[in-house]
Amino acid sequence: MKKILVAIALLAALMSCVNVNEKLGGDFIATNMKYDFHSATFDLNDIWMKPSDSLSAYSSRRINFGAIRDDTFGLFRRGCAIILVPVVDSVYLGESPIFKRFRFQAEIDSVSVADPSQSNILQNVYVYDLTEPLDPKKYYSNTEVKHGSKRITKGVPIVNGTDSLTFEFTSEFGEKYLKITQ
Repeated sequence: MKKILVAIALLAALMSCVNVNEKLGGDFIATNMKYDFHSATFDLNDIWMKPSDSLSAYSSRRINFGAIRDDTFGLFRRGCAIILVPVVDSVYLGESPIFKRFRFQAEIDSVSVADPSQSNILQNVYVYDLTEPLDPKKYYSNTEVKHGSKRITKGVPIVNGTDSLTFEFTSEFGEKYLKITQ
């Protein structure tokens, strides 16, 4: 009985194989719907090198900073602007809240370097308060980000490309957030 079942299963498996014809229906495409491919050769005369800072924009998803020195264009610095937004829409901090500390931490995502030997170079991170809101209409262009001249961190954070970016804000900056309840 087992041999009969195996034979039936084998016969069914062999009969269920279907050959696929990729050309089936290919002759029914209208001739005006077919593409003709042609190649052209021309000289590229009006191309020139420009510094990459004219291509920069700020991002709402990444914190980018650092510098690259190039023989052609010199020093190119990269910075970023982010907006701190509370996780909840309203906060109750009690009747008379007292500021203790305001800490920022962002995990490292990736490190991009022109020379692999500089992937763990120490970098100072200078953090300033924005003096004007970021303009959403100029979001993806090389726009000027206006900020104050006084650092708002306790000390100068240092990163080396292997650990998170962590720092504490000054109490002067952090106390402003005690007054924001909604």
